[in-house]
Amino acid sequence: SFPTRRSSDLATQLAWANELKDAGHTIRASKACLALVNAWPESAQAPVAQLIYCRLLEQRGKPAKAFEEYQFLVAAYAGFFPYDEVMDRMYAIADRMATRDRYFLFVKFKTPEEAIPLFEKLIRNGTQWKRAAELQFRIARIYEKTQQYDLAIEAYGTYHQRYPVSPLAEQALFSQGRCCYEYSRKNPVALDLRENAVAVLQGFIDWYPYSDMTAAARTYLADLQRALAGGLYGQAALYDKTARLTGDKQERHASLVAAKIG
Repeated sequence: SFPTRRSSDLATQLAWANELKDAGHTIRASKACLALVNAWPESAQAPVAQLIYCRLLEQRGKPAKAFEEYQFLVAAYAGFFPYDEVMDRMYAIADRMATRDRYFLFVKFKTPEEAIPLFEKLIRNGTQWKRAAELQFRIARIYEKTQQYDLAIEAYGTYHQRYPVSPLAEQALFSQGRCCYEYSRKNPVALDLRENAVAVLQGFIDWYPYSDMTAAARTYLADLQRALAGGLYGQAALYDKTARLTGDKQERHASLVAAKIG
């Protein structure tokens, strides 16, 4: 159970936190908000205090902590805060993390993959939120650019399945096929990856036969089919050689049958 207090007292506590904030005492205001939320989490003033606390964290230059506290607000007080405003603030924090410049030994670089967990939380908060499709596509692009093709394949597939009529659905399916192609090239002995790449690219061609990207998909597909044919020929040649070298009649027969099938 939680300590009880009259609503007028809670309103006074909230007003005190706002006075501290307006006076520029951000740390003291943060502590006043936290005290209210922790002591009376089920009160009507708690989500208001939590939202003020989140904004104060941003003012104090603590975006990662602010995102975490916004997420707590979303999870604990659904329906008791301005949803679009909070989601937009969380998006802004995640976007800055994905696009900010980092430096090491005077070399500038970016680490957009650090924002992926934040993007994923935003999507889970609302798969039909106005920016959810954009974030799902960005996740896939980040994985592709960092050559994590297996994760990119899954992310692009999720996008096309979840948002099949969105403006980027065509691009997502093509990109999934391209990642399948690149992933199979990185793993040339994995026949299943090559076959999957063929299936995805053929699926793209069937789905979007008049796409500007269809020609590129056909090029990838032809290359994969040549590789598949070469692999099957090599496998058949190996079986045939095995049949000629073995002295066991049954084993020779099995190898010859396998060579014909190949």
